[in-house]
Amino acid sequence: MDLYLVPHQDQADSLCRIGVAPERVAVTGIPIAPTFESRYDRVATHAALALAPEVPTALIFGGGGGMGPLREYAEVALDHSSWQVIIVCGQNKRLHKTLIPLAQAHPDRLRVLGYRRDIPALMQACEVVVTKAGALSLTEALYSDARVVIMPGLPGQEQVNIRFMAEKGWVASCPQSKDLPALLEKRALGTASAKEALPHAPAREAARHLDILARKGA
Repeated sequence: MDLYLVPHQDQADSLCRIGVAPERVAVTGIPIAPTFESRYDRVATHAALALAPEVPTALIFGGGGGMGPLREYAEVALDHSSWQVIIVCGQNKRLHKTLIPLAQAHPDRLRVLGYRRDIPALMQACEVVVTKAGALSLTEALYSDARVVIMPGLPGQEQVNIRFMAEKGWVASCPQSKDLPALLEKRALGTASAKEALPHAPAREAARHLDILARKGA
C-alpha cells in the first residue's frame, strides 16, 4: 500500500506499531457528504414537518435501507417520554406502511418519512439521533451536533464501532429499547469532544491526500 487513509489517530498509531511508515498514513476521518458540515435552520425544519420546535425531538434512522428495530424504539419513546419522534424509513416501504397506524395514534408527536435527501437538516433539527452502528451513519450523526444513541448492532465491525465510540464517550449504546427514555434525557453524551477529535472536512481531506499521491505517481 502506498497510502492508508484512517478515521482516527488511534488507527494511525496501530498501523505504525505494526511497522507501517508514518508518512504512509493520513488521518482523514471517514469521508461524508459535505452537506453534513453545512448548517441548517432547526426551526424551519420543524415547521416543514408541522412539529413544535420547543419540544425535544429524536430522529430514529436506520440508514437508506431503514434497517433495525425502528418501530420498537419509536413506540418506547412515544409511550415513556414527552419527546417528538421522526422516523426515516428509507427504502423500507413495508416498514413505512406498517407505521401509518402509529402515526395516526400520535398525530402531534410522530412523523414517519420515507427516503429523504435532507438527512443533514433532519439530524441537526433533533436533540438526539437514534441510529444503527454503521460507521458512516454514526459519523454523519456526530458531525450534526446531535447526541447519538445506538440501537443493537450487527456482529463484527458494528460491534467494534460501538465499543470504540462508546469508550471515547461520543455515543451511548442502547441494546434494549426500554433504556431509550432515560438516554434521551441524558445530557452528558460527548458530541463536542467527538467533533474536536474528528478531522475537519473529511471528504475534502481524503481527496487532498489522494491528489498528492496521484501527483507523486504522475
